[in-house]
Amino acid sequence: MFSHSNTASFFSVLIAALIFSLSLAGVAGAQGNTSLGAGALASNTTGQYNTASGFDALFSNTTGSSNTASGVNALASNTTGANNTASGVSALYLIVRWGMEPGMRRVLVNQS
Repeated sequence: MFSHSNTASFFSVLIAALIFSLSLAGVAGAQGNTSLGAGALASNTTGQYNTASGFDALFSNTTGSSNTASGVNALASNTTGANNTASGVSALYLIVRWGMEPGMRRVLVNQS
């Protein structure tokens, strides 16, 4: 029979291994992203090489890659678009609603 300390040690190692394996599951899909601010890159799943700085910057981004958003709500509606740069409060916020094709390169600075 296991002693109390051996059982506790076993479960501690088991929990640590489980947490480690779960943390690696998300790393494989989305790499090279940087976010700063509440809600920044919150929906990102497999998008790579994105930089979001500011409250809800690139909030809806899921698979879009190589985007840079700086400012509150900058590129917040982008989901799959790539190679976009938005700087300023709500810059390119309505990108999806404007009907722009994903993947087009857009740059917008200091525009609401």
